[in-house]
Amino acid sequence: YTEDAAWPGSPMTDGADILPWAVDMLLDWHTEDPVSRKELERNAAIYGIQNNRNPFIDRPEFATHLYVTTGVTGTETRPWVAKISRISPNPINPSAVIRYTVPEPSATTLTLYDVRGKRVATVLSSHMQAGEYVYSLEADNFSDGVYFLRLKAGEQTDTRKVVILK
Repeated sequence: YTEDAAWPGSPMTDGADILPWAVDMLLDWHTEDPVSRKELERNAAIYGIQNNRNPFIDRPEFATHLYVTTGVTGTETRPWVAKISRISPNPINPSAVIRYTVPEPSATTLTLYDVRGKRVATVLSSHMQAGEYVYSLEADNFSDGVYFLRLKAGEQTDTRKVVILK
């Protein structure tokens, strides 16, 4: 029912999503242990057998391009995005925990839409600081069916499908 329900998980992840502290730690390791000649040779040998290469060995800068942006001040910041990272359980019966990220201080809403795109309810509306949040959605007032839950934080949005079955 959820796209990453079979993911075994770890303390570094929320389902299939890597947690921000884990990104920070892995990037620190990446910086402190640069690619060696031995790793380059091993990558070439693996290519000879598997016909694929590890792009982070050939192009170590890819790690920072994926996870770090440089701000106007020249300091590094993580490129957080508005994201609904988990809805559990889904189908919802009678309630679900929604985990989401707000990338910067902003007006934030969680809005439920039906499959035709009609707004059913704004379940959360608040000015929030940047961070990760948890919201408990009670489905008692909604009919069974397929819905879309939209997170809007500032100008960023993320939408996930939810099913309500009571």
